[in-house]
Amino acid sequence: MFLTVKQKILLTLLEYSQLQNNEIAKHVGITEQWCSKTLATLHMEGLIESELKPPRKINKLTKKGAEIAKSLKEISQKQRQKYLDTLLLRMQLFQLFQHPNPINRPLKKQTQPAKGAYGHTRKTKQKLTQPKSLVQPLANANRPA
Repeated sequence: MFLTVKQKILLTLLEYSQLQNNEIAKHVGITEQWCSKTLATLHMEGLIESELKPPRKINKLTKKGAEIAKSLKEISQKQRQKYLDTLLLRMQLFQLFQHPNPINRPLKKQTQPAKGAYGHTRKTKQKLTQPKSLVQPLANANRPA
């Protein structure tokens, strides 16, 4: 499931309970400036609250923010499980159709013509010879008598 930056921040705070801006930014994978702006928006929406303990500013979820984060986590886990089930089914189908003998009974060996050094099938050379009976009279006919 793809999550927005706000959703990722809420889930991070749900997991770690109290974090500073720089820690949230590292967990979510965004810059500290972007994190500060997003946290300000979440604070205005009433989803997080900040405590100032000089020189640190600690962020944590409000009750409303915790409820939303828990709902997001449940949805995310359901979506992940659905995705994994689908992926497993696709892998099983792929293996079924790729396996040459799914019933596990012995296959009949097929004989193939011998192949040469470059992978081409060998062709036997046939000599074009005429029977001696035809060659002899012609040779004798051209001789002066």
